[in-house]
Amino acid sequence: MFRERLEGRHSALDAWKFAHWENFSASLGLRTVAWPLPSAQVAQIDNSHPDRNVAIAAVEAFIYGEEATA
Repeated sequence: MFRERLEGRHSALDAWKFAHWENFSASLGLRTVAWPLPSAQVAQIDNSHPDRNVAIAAVEAFIYGEEATA
């Protein structure tokens, strides 16, 4: 899905990514935050839903908590 998004934006900046897709795509996995932060202050936001408002709502809920859904 990520590759489709890159192809859809037709950016010359993505040429290296396509030419080295095997190496580039291997870097796309989830990452662990290395700083000593409380887990409540770290969020993994899934932005794969076709409606970007789903990801926006998740980010707002993380930042504002219950206030975002009110």
